[in-house]
Amino acid sequence: MVALGYECILSTLMFDFELHEHGVNREGFCELGFKFVDLDEDIIRRASELATSHVHLSFQDRTIMLLAQSLPNAILLTGDMRLREAAERFNIEVHGVLWITDKIFDAELVAPDMLISALCSWLRGGDPYLPKEEVKRRINRYAEGVA
Repeated sequence: MVALGYECILSTLMFDFELHEHGVNREGFCELGFKFVDLDEDIIRRASELATSHVHLSFQDRTIMLLAQSLPNAILLTGDMRLREAAERFNIEVHGVLWITDKIFDAELVAPDMLISALCSWLRGGDPYLPKEEVKRRINRYAEGVA
């Protein structure tokens, strides 16, 4: 995303709960251009207050949504439909992984066959949340080279 001109910010809380526990290396993210921020007390407090009205979201999801809301022109990247819907109600711009692949394709950052390979791999992985028909449309679009 940095190569596309975006600043990538991740809360230390989200990293610790969602990535570090799976063995993801923080330094690797820094090398990719990610910046880590600590959440301020206001976001922590507001995330706690949202627990009753957003019971379907984890505390980490609520904090990352509020962090995005606090940053000018922020875009929240998620594959979680519940988080997406909640963020949209807070007027936060939200996109998923297919938006990223489109940006990469449109900017010609990698060869289309690399994107197609990644998308095919995701389909084979059986992610129940991945919109399979949308992925297939992307595969066809990228194979045709249509920007």
